[in-house]
Amino acid sequence: MNVFLNAEFSDISNDTDGDGVLNQGEEATLFFELENTSVDGFAYAVSAELFSNDYFDVLSDTQFIEELPSQDGPTTILFNIKVKDDAPIGDFLMNLSINATVYQEGFGDFDYDDITEYSFSISLNQKGFPYETQDQVFCSPAIFD
Repeated sequence: MNVFLNAEFSDISNDTDGDGVLNQGEEATLFFELENTSVDGFAYAVSAELFSNDYFDVLSDTQFIEELPSQDGPTTILFNIKVKDDAPIGDFLMNLSINATVYQEGFGDFDYDDITEYSFSISLNQKGFPYETQDQVFCSPAIFD
């Protein structure tokens, strides 16, 4: 039995301020690409669940995929989350559970269960900030009356 259902994080979008950076109190959509990388295992009745934790709440239900043939390319799954208002700034971990029934020639049907851990950051920064440069940034004071 040589089956692996690979889930890669691919994108953050629909975040409240639209910059792709997770901030405290913000809602966002997380995208994952789920792929059956096995040579001859046919996965079906696939479910993926992102677990809430101390840093964010998952607003989406468990995602279901009817069939996931081997080496058929990735399928996109998404989860809406809300970062907690009191979440600390820094890196945090989230867990994605993948469950399926897999059929493989010579083995028949068997259950597949896996939990993958992902690292994300919560920041006060916005996209493009802090501004990095190899030179100085000059400003001039202006007074308007």
